[in-house]
Amino acid sequence: SRPNYDGYMAVNFDQPLLDFDVFPVTSFETSWNYRNFVQLLSGYAQIPATVSVMYLLCLLSVSRLIKYKKRKPPKQLIFVWNLLLASASVWAASRVSVSLVTVLFTEGLHASICKPVPEWYKLKLTRPAFAVWVSILLQLARLGDTIFLLVARQHVGMYHWWHRTTVLVYSWTSFVHLSPIQFWLVGMNLAMQSVVYGHQALQQLSPAVHVFSSGISVLQLLQPMIAFLVALWSVIAHNDQPQTCLVNPTVVGIALLLQASYFVLLWRALRPTTTNRRHAHVV
Repeated sequence: SRPNYDGYMAVNFDQPLLDFDVFPVTSFETSWNYRNFVQLLSGYAQIPATVSVMYLLCLLSVSRLIKYKKRKPPKQLIFVWNLLLASASVWAASRVSVSLVTVLFTEGLHASICKPVPEWYKLKLTRPAFAVWVSILLQLARLGDTIFLLVARQHVGMYHWWHRTTVLVYSWTSFVHLSPIQFWLVGMNLAMQSVVYGHQALQQLSPAVHVFSSGISVLQLLQPMIAFLVALWSVIAHNDQPQTCLVNPTVVGIALLLQASYFVLLWRALRPTTTNRRHAHVV
């Protein structure tokens, strides 16, 4: 069940918490009613799980049926695909990540983890509600990455399909349950996607950018570690102050398990490149 935000739902959303704009915000973003949308998505909670199962079945079937020789997808196509995902991630991150950083430095760590979701959606500087929904749509789009691996007959590692399916399901669930830590998880994920997809796009133009791969690998390993600590902090804060830190223990518990699994799978996927002294981030 979602936290009881009835008192916050009645707030006047025309009264911003902050009095300045960092990024231009469209009228559509300010008028987008996330509360009605949350109620709508609550009735279709099975969609992300269904899509994930279909994706895994297709992945298993196609990988066994492919008989043609190894082919490398056109660089132009890979460039455009990664550029589109990078651009969308940067746009969404400019809303969610900037909101997160602002709350973190103006109100503190506790507020950034426990702040009621409706209070986040009042933020004038970015109005992150619609951007959070866009981040979920991006998780659907990211399933298309697998096509390039299959065409090139490259190995689809466990981290690749596990991360894509679970992030899609969890993002949808977290959005519906109004989980406050979603801004940490979504913000970091969007920032990381911006870097990874931007790097992939630039690699199609010049192999020289490969020198940044090792640094990106380190960032990818740090992300689940920080996310795990944030989720753990929210559990502790909820136990100490359940009236001011309204989190769903089940949703946060799932986040802890997922972040731990991401770190283990990433470490296993990146370890061979470290042994061979050839660092390459995992897509």
